Amino acid sequence: MKTLALQLLLAALCSAASIALYDRLVLRPATAIAVIDAALVYQDMQARLLDRALAGGGLRDVLERNRQFQARFRQELARLADDCHCLLLDKAAIVGLRPQVADLTPQLRQRMQ
Repeated sequence: MKTLALQLLLAALCSAASIALYDRLVLRPATAIAVIDAALVYQDMQARLLDRALAGGGLRDVLERNRQFQARFRQELARLADDCHCLLLDKAAIVGLRPQVADLTPQLRQRMQ
């Protein structure tokens, strides 16, 4: 009877230790959050497209560049999330932004140039 109780206690301790390690090493690092200001990046794109349109670029050229920008924007967002190993959220979706939350808008703007 004592050996059974000891084995159950040992199994419970191993399970608790495994759950604690999983929480510390796998779950918590995966829930890091960073923000981007998508509206600012889109405003930059709109300004560049407007400059091209006013400089004599055709409407088809502007529309094609817009499509290219949208595809590239999605790709760069995915790459940025992979690089930082974090969950990316739009800055407008966060209320009460804390200093611990990284703002990756400058990196995204640089990648989109």
